Amino acid sequence: MSRKTGKLRQNKFISVIILLMENLGAKSIKPDFDSYIAKWTILTKVGLLTVTLPSEHDNLFTVFCKFVEPKLSAKIDDLRINKYSGKWNFHYGNENDCIDMFKHGLEKIVIDQHVTDVAFRKFKDGDIIAVMPHEVSDRTGNVTSYMHVGQHSGANYKGVVQNTKPATEEEYADLKIELISVGYNVNIVKKQNYDKYLTNYKKVNGR
Repeated sequence: MSRKTGKLRQNKFISVIILLMENLGAKSIKPDFDSYIAKWTILTKVGLLTVTLPSEHDNLFTVFCKFVEPKLSAKIDDLRINKYSGKWNFHYGNENDCIDMFKHGLEKIVIDQHVTDVAFRKFKDGDIIAVMPHEVSDRTGNVTSYMHVGQHSGANYKGVVQNTKPATEEEYADLKIELISVGYNVNIVKKQNYDKYLTNYKKVNGR
């Protein structure tokens, strides 16, 4: 590969990687060192992932990735991940191989860009429930809920509120992490916005 050809291929490779990340909701941040052309963060099921691209690699196509919380990355079944450092790098001699493998790996772990409103409530026995007040689960008007035991189920929002009290941040921390690990992009709310609920209720009932 000539230097000119190599540079053209690298530029095209970088452009494709950037577009791929942007389509998955990545945010650009300032790189730590001048040797990197740019740096991004992407929210995944196991926390933030940082992605950097080297400024010049004529004969190798590379994407450097690192999980901000290495311990959580151990939940992902991928031998490329260093469970201790959180590094998850892609090095290939062919740009298409690198793009395909990076895309496949990223799509499995990236969080859905749909933001889900969640209210965390606590029952008298101490159990915590995550109620999604605007995610209508059936035609009767129940909303989606989630707990450690049983996980997803439909729930009567008013009934849950009447039999629970708001959970503290410390109390719902573990359940919030579990929600993120199964793909939710969580936005914490205290109560239901009835207009928002009604809009989704009408969609479920085909109105």
